[in-house]
Amino acid sequence: MIELYMIVCKLKGDVFKLEVFKNSEEVMRKCFIGSVSVGERGQIVIPAEARQRLGLKTGDKLLVFVNPLNSGIFLIPPSALDELHRLTQMLRELMEK
Repeated sequence: MIELYMIVCKLKGDVFKLEVFKNSEEVMRKCFIGSVSVGERGQIVIPAEARQRLGLKTGDKLLVFVNPLNSGIFLIPPSALDELHRLTQMLRELMEK
């Protein structure tokens, strides 16, 4: 049986919050929104719930990544990179102390 784990890191101001989900069912409930079909031109429709949760609007750009095992893709808004960079900087500073 495959076990799924998810670690959620959130940074608000200088407060760092870490949530760990160890239960596969819990991870699936938190992350799985639905399924989509790939159209003739390679297009997909992102489910409304996902768009709402991410605050996506018509015309927003998303970055597309293929996971290292070539078994899936993930889409993130460019603003997520800014938050990741901030988080990385904060962790680096904490490690240097």
